[in-house]
Amino acid sequence: MILTSCCFKKFGSLTRFSNRRLKCIQKKNLYGRSEWTIEVVEQWCGSKQLTIKFIKKYRVNKDFNIYRMLIGRDKIIWLASVYLSKGTTNQLKLLFKKIYEQIPANEWKYLLLAGDYNFNLQKPEDKKIKLLNSLSKQFGLKVVRANAKTRTTGEPDFLLCGTAIKAKMLSLNKTLSDHKMLIWEVELPCPLLKATDLLPNRKLAEEITMKAWNEARNAKEFLKSINQ
Repeated sequence: MILTSCCFKKFGSLTRFSNRRLKCIQKKNLYGRSEWTIEVVEQWCGSKQLTIKFIKKYRVNKDFNIYRMLIGRDKIIWLASVYLSKGTTNQLKLLFKKIYEQIPANEWKYLLLAGDYNFNLQKPEDKKIKLLNSLSKQFGLKVVRANAKTRTTGEPDFLLCGTAIKAKMLSLNKTLSDHKMLIWEVELPCPLLKATDLLPNRKLAEEITMKAWNEARNAKEFLKSINQ
């Protein structure tokens, strides 16, 4: 999956699948929640649909929210297009405070926070960078950076992501903005699925169960009859 840090809010034209084309449709479900149905048109394998559901939304500040999203049937991600307008330590603390209050600790590994943090990663001795590294370590997050200037003044644009997410930057591109556009390749983990027990003959199983239920005088006889 290729995502850009400047268009997470709407999964628009800059969000795309490698070597594939997307058709994005937004609709409301029965509960009034927004869902994006993304039709992935592959080069060689026909087409298929990928549904993205916005399950929860939490406001961080006036500029952005964090969304809990279900991608397909079983992939969870917490996604935000971060903008810290002044790049202060208080704004950074507020971001991590919201994560702590609103997101279950067992889902921090699915966090993907991309955007403009408005402080320069190329100044590691800055107290804001030290605070960022300290908080990220406590929350089990990692900083994924461009290792290049994303703006003339430094490197304010980067990713913060959980341990379950793999991300690498593919390219750094000039735009009409004073910030460059970062294109990332993001890999989401597949969930661990439990093995499903199948009944080869449900009708026969129901007959055996009912017979044992009617003939047994106690639980011991019932279990013995079932196992015969």
